[in-house]
Amino acid sequence: MKYYKLQPEALDFKEIGCFPATDVKLIGYNTNEILAQDTDLKNLIPPEPILDGDAIKTSMLSVASVSSSIFLVMEYDLVRLINSFNVGTNQYWQIRIHDKKEVLSEYLLYHTSIPSDYKYIDFLKSEFYIGNQKPWAPQNIGKKVIVNDYMDYLNLIEVVKEEDKHLRIQCSKLKLNFNSATEDILRFAELPQYGYYVSDNLRRAIQSNGFTGISFREVDEFDSRISVV
Repeated sequence: MKYYKLQPEALDFKEIGCFPATDVKLIGYNTNEILAQDTDLKNLIPPEPILDGDAIKTSMLSVASVSSSIFLVMEYDLVRLINSFNVGTNQYWQIRIHDKKEVLSEYLLYHTSIPSDYKYIDFLKSEFYIGNQKPWAPQNIGKKVIVNDYMDYLNLIEVVKEEDKHLRIQCSKLKLNFNSATEDILRFAELPQYGYYVSDNLRRAIQSNGFTGISFREVDEFDSRISVV
């Protein structure tokens, strides 16, 4: 199955007016602060972003206070279309968007509950190394490391953090294998180009129904580190 990275932006800037669509100002917490307090999302109270004056109300909004690699802000009708496909477990909450003197209530904060990293990354055919997250440090400062599977990757992250909080596991080559994939929407959480991906069938449905504020890029065409089986 072929997948495309879904992003809350449009290739034609006239379609969205500005990017992101909301100001950094908001009522409540941003989603990173929410996740720090409530990792299982049981008591999630969505932020209330304030729409930028130049922004155009599109089917999907780019929201400064919402990490689009974890959550998507979409109109009800778009969520309804997505959930008519094979999407697995997901959650959504009504999110209030402040627009001048009115509050928009037709948007949902959408979240795919289980990341797909463990299912579709071929770890043994990918290449990892110890890197430094400091912006002034060389990108590659350490040795290559062997990662056997997703649990091994997560454990290695913790080991490296204990050694030096500025170190992290980085990827120089990522091999994805979608041969057994059946889901129409995936979310990658840990590795390069994390975020949401949709199948070609779902991409076509979104486009043919005229939903706006969305761009799609084929997985292996925008990052030289990634290849797909």
